Amino acid sequence: MLRTLFALLIASVVLPSWAVGGVTRLEITERKPYANGRQFGDRGAYEILLGTVHFAVDPQLAANRGIVDLDLVPTNATGKVEFSADVEFLAPVDRTKANGCLFYEVNNRGKKTAPNMFDGNGGDEFLARQGYVVLWSGWIAEVTPDGSLLRLNAPIPLEKGKPLRGIVRSEFVVDIATDTAGLAHRGRQGSYRPAKDREADAKLFRRTQERETRELVPRDQWEFVATDVPGAQLPVMEVKLQGKLQPGVIYEVVYEAEGSVVQGAGLAGIRDLISFLKHDMTASNPLVAGGRSVVNRAVGFGTSQSGRLLRHLLYDGFNADEQGRIVLDGVISHVAGGGLGFFNHRFASPTRTNGQHEEHLFPADYFPFTYGDERDPYTGQLDGILKQPRATTTVPKVMHTQSSSEYWHRAGSLVHTDPLGRRDAEIPPEVRIYTFGGTQHGAGTGFPAPRGSGQLP
Repeated sequence: MLRTLFALLIASVVLPSWAVGGVTRLEITERKPYANGRQFGDRGAYEILLGTVHFAVDPQLAANRGIVDLDLVPTNATGKVEFSADVEFLAPVDRTKANGCLFYEVNNRGKKTAPNMFDGNGGDEFLARQGYVVLWSGWIAEVTPDGSLLRLNAPIPLEKGKPLRGIVRSEFVVDIATDTAGLAHRGRQGSYRPAKDREADAKLFRRTQERETRELVPRDQWEFVATDVPGAQLPVMEVKLQGKLQPGVIYEVVYEAEGSVVQGAGLAGIRDLISFLKHDMTASNPLVAGGRSVVNRAVGFGTSQSGRLLRHLLYDGFNADEQGRIVLDGVISHVAGGGLGFFNHRFASPTRTNGQHEEHLFPADYFPFTYGDERDPYTGQLDGILKQPRATTTVPKVMHTQSSSEYWHRAGSLVHTDPLGRRDAEIPPEVRIYTFGGTQHGAGTGFPAPRGSGQLP
């Protein structure tokens, strides 16, 4: 059904100085056949392209002023901030057989989900059979390298020549008793390093439920464990506790950290890469055939955290490129609930979400919730996800799809009501909202027949 909804939405090269947007270099380091060279009907064979995309953005440009702390990053000789990201393409070997649409999936914590969501984990191959060019790129600086995860190499802001400092907090819960657990909570993502001269002042709290009074754990009963991963911007940070961490307990560590990154550059990178692939007509663009790019429109898809990122990208105005053109012509935000994210902040942590039991106090489910404008009953602010795109005439067609799970614990109803839940919100004409009744946040594991978790696929 999700694929049916989607179907409704229709070597290193240095680029010239007039290159599209912030892309300065696109390095393709590896090419290999997809699906052992299988032919996909009239679309022919597909190939996988792997590499790195390099960016340079002007912090003074209006399109970039919303990137938090970008103005604190040292610039190059042309006054621009440089950064890079991993990139992966899936494209017809004969580019002229592409259907004209770029399918950009926002990866989830570095992982691709579309091959399973749309292609049945390589069994159905919907995207290739339909002729889509599929694209992934790194947008999270917390991701640690392991050969399969896509990463952002974010700019580093400085104050008086030194890394930024600030108070950060992390929450984590363990499922079994253990003496050590990661601050990132979900996978081996990186976390901000404690400032050495203030590490002794760090505090660890525990409580069984969110609203219970925090209990301070004596400082001599626990310690930080930092592991530097080669190629990672941030270390893997863990807490080791004497007497073991107990399952179900909410642990919260608060400390002064050093070395924030410009995480908001990840949104600009998505914007600039898609714009480049749509509009650059030179040999620098691997999607050019016969002097023109084979894609003239783009659809963005994201699951859960990645769906929230798409909402956040729209809300922060990144669907207009540096020349004011629309970036994503269509957006599918899947199982994102009413959330945005901890994506464009100082000491941002995109890994964070708001769970049923823990992490309630991180910026994930916060105003605005609706695509059209609504008024915050507490501040009086009038705002909506599409307010900035409306002002720049870059509103995409939006399909917001969610399961019953998002209604229970991810503010899903607030996508289509006022913030107090007293009346229906006005849904903009470009937006469609779909609910898969009786379903969970993630589907069953099998295609076409279920395996493991879930009676239905």
